[in-house]
Amino acid sequence: MENIIGKKITSAYSIKDKNDFVVEIVFLLDDFTNIVITVNDDSDELIINLNVKKENENLKKTTFYESLIGKQIVSFWLPTNHLGYTDVFSLGLDEFKPTITVCSICSELNLMSLQKLTR
Repeated sequence: MENIIGKKITSAYSIKDKNDFVVEIVFLLDDFTNIVITVNDDSDELIINLNVKKENENLKKTTFYESLIGKQIVSFWLPTNHLGYTDVFSLGLDEFKPTITVCSICSELNLMSLQKLTR
């Protein structure tokens, strides 16, 4: 995963299933590197793969994240929960602190922006 540091996001989107749940989030970084995040339905654990391109006709309704385009990945975090699962993936975009987080809640992926509340 270290090879994602310094790369800029050229496209970012999520894909929903037939029940309208987000089941995949994709960050395209360049012609050779993609971050594809899915979730294990049984454990709620994130599955993070690099350089995976797949087509699934059961997935639909793409949502684009325009505000992430052009942002440079400076850092990332993959913490584990008390059960040993990775259910959070954070990226530091344009600075060395978590700025966005992907987490799984009830086997649905959520992308959240992390904003500093106080100084």
